[in-house]
Amino acid sequence: MDSKEIKDAIFSLAEKVGIKYPYRLVRFGPSSDGEPYIEFAFNEYCLVYSERGVEFDRKKTQDPDVLIFWILDIGVSEIAMEYELKNRLDGVDFRRIYFDKYLEIFSLAGEKWKIMAQEKVEEILLNHPYRDDI
Repeated sequence: MDSKEIKDAIFSLAEKVGIKYPYRLVRFGPSSDGEPYIEFAFNEYCLVYSERGVEFDRKKTQDPDVLIFWILDIGVSEIAMEYELKNRLDGVDFRRIYFDKYLEIFSLAGEKWKIMAQEKVEEILLNHPYRDDI
């Protein structure tokens, strides 16, 4: 996929899941504010995080869907976190509400995206199980 196809796919999926300002998620060059940008290097799609000219993270993939997921994940996470903050329950690990909403939102994009989101959540919970006692 070229940059226009990636942008179009992100905008289309962002509309389905309710991301209000998808244009802020799609950048093809560095900025000084720490927001990620997309780069194509050595037959790989990269999501690069840099601030004030210093790169502090770079994710690489050859699958454009993975890149699109990473970008959508930023917007979906913001929506799910906002929802969780408004619906927080005492004595319940905040991630229960957050992950439920996160998966619900990704399911609006389609089964493929929901599965990718479920895999991410399962990996997180495998390493860091729910703790309702804190």
